[in-house]
Amino acid sequence: MAFNQKINFPVLVTIGLAGALLLVVLVTGTQAWFAYEDNNVTNAQIVNSSKSDLVIHRDQQLEDLQKQPPHWADHGKTKIAIPIEQAMHILVDSHGVMPSMQTNVSPQQ
Repeated sequence: MAFNQKINFPVLVTIGLAGALLLVVLVTGTQAWFAYEDNNVTNAQIVNSSKSDLVIHRDQQLEDLQKQPPHWADHGKTKIAIPIEQAMHILVDSHGVMPSMQTNVSPQQ
């Protein structure tokens, strides 16, 4: 019985490309599945915690902003930092018009 010793390159290349494509799809799918499950675990931890560190930090920053007295925000004394509530009242009193910056205004000590 005689065997055909010729190599069928088109079939060999097709099988190689199909295998490579299958490998890429499997790796990408596995990685996406892992990322999805990791995201679910992270979200569950955030939901189950009483308060996340970011929420605590944000609340502390807002509280600090509310408590600070008016003070110069820069060394050139051109910007004054005031509490948010006070700034909102100033805007309401001036009907939404920003007060002009005056160099002779000093913050309360």
